[in-house]
Amino acid sequence: MNRNPELALLERRGFVWPGAMDFQTPELLERMAQDAEPAIVTPANSGIPTYLNTYVDPQLIDVLFAPNRAVEICGAEVQKGSWVTPTAVFIQTESTGEVSSYGDFNQNGVTGVNPTFPVRQQYLYQTIINYGDREAEEYGLARINLANEKRKSAAIVLNKFQNTSYFSGVANLQNWGLLNDPSLSAALTPTAGAWGETTSGTQIYNDVKSVFFQLQTQLDGLIDEDARMTLSLSPTKSVYLRNVATVGSTTPTGIYSTARQLISDNFPNIRVVNAVQYTTGSGELMQLKVDELEGVRVAEPAYSEKMRAHRIVQETSSFNQKFSQGTWGTVIRRPLGIAQMLGI
Repeated sequence: MNRNPELALLERRGFVWPGAMDFQTPELLERMAQDAEPAIVTPANSGIPTYLNTYVDPQLIDVLFAPNRAVEICGAEVQKGSWVTPTAVFIQTESTGEVSSYGDFNQNGVTGVNPTFPVRQQYLYQTIINYGDREAEEYGLARINLANEKRKSAAIVLNKFQNTSYFSGVANLQNWGLLNDPSLSAALTPTAGAWGETTSGTQIYNDVKSVFFQLQTQLDGLIDEDARMTLSLSPTKSVYLRNVATVGSTTPTGIYSTARQLISDNFPNIRVVNAVQYTTGSGELMQLKVDELEGVRVAEPAYSEKMRAHRIVQETSSFNQKFSQGTWGTVIRRPLGIAQMLGI
């Protein structure tokens, strides 16, 4: 193809199109194939990556667990010994004696005391956290302080086991809990069977009254209905304390109340505490416990150590740390101050 001489003239005047041979004219366009644009070489895309317009909320939402209620049921937990005392002895004394007819020279009648020494064995337990340098930095990109979160998890795990030991003790040791201490009296049976939607509030109240009557029998009148007591049962059964009871006439003109109101009216110093541990493998359990007898708490959850943080061990590119605690279970000082009913 011959080059258009006008292009050379324009180049001398400063207008340069390297490689151009001629001007495009309508006649030339008619002779050109005018093929479609070739396919693109980059991936097809219709927008920006989604992570660029994704909001990340900085608040961490912790998974919820059932509350630890053993200490609340018993009133308080106490420390006994330390982690180097594997055994604890609790001294119990019982007065003994008899009287005799008086006489100036009579030497009859004698009074004494019988001490006993119940034993509990301690259970020490532990958990370990570990975190690496790169791992911690990666979680930092998500605004998560990995080391602190793992320490918090360690506290939760340890306290969950502590609460379990307060209810059930530790197997194969002289370590028992609020539900399985061998000194507890046998459980009663509900008169109307398992509680449900159709169980009347009156029947439920009568079951609670039966357990209170058992307490009075065990304690030979040491308490009355004004004593400070704690009624413990599972959340799934506690809801039935709202079942309606009819007092007096059974007609629509009768006085309506709930089982909970009847209990509060007749036992003014009673507390109701829910705990999932009262749903047992043998059935639904209810316990009625006197808080104190003659100034002594009936039951005391006991520990030796609470959240002992051991040294942080530094590895080549990671860290680990051990945490430990110790439990004696629940020390029941007055077993006769607890009565229970199974199968509600």
